[in-house]
Amino acid sequence: MIPAISTINRRLLKNFCELELKLPLEQMTNEKFISAISQILSSMMNDQIPNMHAIMSQHFKMDLRQKDVKARVLNYFDRFDELVEEYGLSIALDGNDKLKCKLLTENLRPASLKEQVQLYQDLDPTVKIHVPRLFDVIKAEALKNQQSFDLYQTTRDKGPIKSTVKTFLQGSMPQQSVEKPRFAREDRRDGKPVARKRDDAPAQGCLHCKGPHWVSDRPVATDEQKKTARRTFMEQRKGGEAAKMKRVMNKDEELEPKHVAFNGVVTMMYHPDSGSKHNIVPRHIVNEISRVCPRVKVQPLTKPIDGKAVGGAIIRCTDSVQLDLELITPVGKVRLRNVTCVITETKEDEFLLGSLTLKTLGIDVDEQLAALANREVVDFDPFESSVPMSFNLPDKNKIVARLCELVNEGVANGFPVERKRELYDVVTRYDICRLSIGKDPPSKIEPFEIRFKEGTVPIRCRSRTYAPAEREWMKQFNESLVALGWVYRNESSRWASPARLVKKPGKAGELRQAVDLHRANQQIIPLAGSMPSLSTRLQHAKNKKHKQTVDFIKSFWQMALAAGSQESQSYMTEDGIFTPTRLQQGSVDSSIHFQQFVEKIMREADLLYKNVLPWVDDLLMYADTIDEFLSVLDRVYSTLADNGLYLGLDKICLYTQNAKWCGRVITPDGVAYDPAKIQTLIDMPEPDTAAALQQFLCAAGWMRNSLVDFARVAAPWQERLQEALAGSKRTKQAAARIPISFTDAERTCFTQVKELLSNSATLVLPDDSDEICVFTDASDLGWSIILTIVSNWDPVKDITAQDHQLVHCMSGTFKGASQHWSVTEKEAYPIISAATDLDYLLIRSKGFRLYSDHRNLIFLFAPSEEIKKHWRR
Repeated sequence: MIPAISTINRRLLKNFCELELKLPLEQMTNEKFISAISQILSSMMNDQIPNMHAIMSQHFKMDLRQKDVKARVLNYFDRFDELVEEYGLSIALDGNDKLKCKLLTENLRPASLKEQVQLYQDLDPTVKIHVPRLFDVIKAEALKNQQSFDLYQTTRDKGPIKSTVKTFLQGSMPQQSVEKPRFAREDRRDGKPVARKRDDAPAQGCLHCKGPHWVSDRPVATDEQKKTARRTFMEQRKGGEAAKMKRVMNKDEELEPKHVAFNGVVTMMYHPDSGSKHNIVPRHIVNEISRVCPRVKVQPLTKPIDGKAVGGAIIRCTDSVQLDLELITPVGKVRLRNVTCVITETKEDEFLLGSLTLKTLGIDVDEQLAALANREVVDFDPFESSVPMSFNLPDKNKIVARLCELVNEGVANGFPVERKRELYDVVTRYDICRLSIGKDPPSKIEPFEIRFKEGTVPIRCRSRTYAPAEREWMKQFNESLVALGWVYRNESSRWASPARLVKKPGKAGELRQAVDLHRANQQIIPLAGSMPSLSTRLQHAKNKKHKQTVDFIKSFWQMALAAGSQESQSYMTEDGIFTPTRLQQGSVDSSIHFQQFVEKIMREADLLYKNVLPWVDDLLMYADTIDEFLSVLDRVYSTLADNGLYLGLDKICLYTQNAKWCGRVITPDGVAYDPAKIQTLIDMPEPDTAAALQQFLCAAGWMRNSLVDFARVAAPWQERLQEALAGSKRTKQAAARIPISFTDAERTCFTQVKELLSNSATLVLPDDSDEICVFTDASDLGWSIILTIVSNWDPVKDITAQDHQLVHCMSGTFKGASQHWSVTEKEAYPIISAATDLDYLLIRSKGFRLYSDHRNLIFLFAPSEEIKKHWRR
């Protein structure tokens, strides 16, 4: 046997040894050579993770020109192994028979063979995971398929079969790749066509005498009479069909609905939504149009298109024609110019309007059905606004018109009408407002760099499947992002997180693409920053009368990503892998980075907390006087313009004294929760799942610092939720599968919580001149804290007679070991909680006043030898 090393070109072998293996040629043995070649063959081409489905779809197909079916199937499997070796897929496919079977099945041709094999796999799951078993099934079904095709060919040679073109598929298939034909007179038994018994008599009677028999069975009629009767019948039938279509239009002729006029000269019936992808017109109609309108020219298709007739026969189309269409609908005419129509060689008198043309008119039945089917999908962010995309330059006229509306709204909110022009001049001075997101460059700050943990390896998700309408939506959406320059296709990316679509609640037909970055986030070292505490920062807006609220349009998309950080944020759709050039929502550092950037530029402008309070993409601006207010606006807008940031015009309020911001209403008197959000909770129906109950309690708990005695009132529902979630995951998905019902006492709790929400108090912001009072109490079941201020303290009056204003309230229940505490310990607990959790309000120059109904606590917290932090005089 000749050694493998002896079959290689000597010069190539020398270079391979010295350059690739770093080994002198003299030390190379046949065993080392075979080992090196085997290692190369087992690795992936170019050390790149390949898209196996795309490779197989492009290069792997069954050769239907090969007449021997058994050899055809064997060569099909051999071609599969050849591609595995050529593209280095063995490392991914060795031992993975399930994936092999999937690739072998999904690339089968013709479609009828693929369908039969898939049906067999549903009946016998071993065909999905065992390659030899799959080979036997494909061979058996291919033999049946070939027999059906041969039968069809034989029948077709005996006489033509009239077919009506219904569905056209793009691509090219050999003539024999047809579905098993269903002939005019046949039944099917055990999947095989069987001749149907002829009826005793035709429905219309004998063609010669109208008797209850076939014309061929009439003994008294001669052969010539029978032939004449059949010919007369066929001519009458042709005439009736032809009468349904007018060939050439008369001048000023008005057409009926569901007719189409070609170039204004020939008309016929049309069929929308026929299932055809392309517009289909018979050749004999095109010939008639050409006679009346000679400028119409037939053009050959760059690639033939195969269509499937009702009987299963394949009709190949090679020509097309450009026509002007005028569609007559029940409500008017639709005119389309230079529409491409595929020409078929059929005898039919009908025009099929394809789905591609319907989509250009905004009609997509698949998308509408998918939208109906996906009603249960819910968005993560119910308060996110929908901002359109635009590839054009900003429309200055529309922006100015919108700003004029906002200025007038500001005047209606109390802005001095005589200074209206000054407000308009400020808001139009800088080019920072947008109605839609478009081709604006990223902000001028240095691109954000993501830092990875040591030993990080790329994360790659599995490909996901999407509904047809979802695929089309995602394709158009991501193509828009590519056109804007916000993402780019990156088939060589080592990173890929899954993209998914969610439907926005209350917005029919509106979808949003989200990227699941949680696995990528686990590899990132997060920024050490934190969000500001609104409980303390809102103090800066106290007594500020003049306010404005704005938000950044698609805030994260305005921030550039460093080149070295982009690949880790890549996401995968069925259309490929896309890598963003801008900051992604869902990335672990997105919110913190944007918050820190806005804080930085406002601090440099000497505006942060003095006149501006940022919360991610929302800005609150405030001032004491109108002059200061206009000056603050000018400085803020100038700062944003200098840093290349843009504001949206959908949620902006140019002037108000009661600003709605971050779910709160900031007034000169204090802070209240947004009444609209409170009303949403009040209007909620009784929850029917643990997830709905969890959502209600979380939303109400967010406002609990304005709800006195919330813990006691909501305790029955809290206990009911804990019972429902016992032994289950506490995720929203798991809770949504747990049904829940309530007793009469628990329904009373629901009503009481809603009453608390309707009476939610406005919280005031204390300052150093106020007297702060802390009231604590406890019972056997729970505890509460109420913190108030008295602006005008009267030392003569009793504490109950003072003019109190609510600052904060807290409450809770005793659980576990705390249920067994002594009375003194339970009474002391809320005092300790107030001193530790509310110290940002209590530690001040004037101290605070503490009131409790348990006298023994004085000796506990204020012994004569030491004054602890829990007591202030």
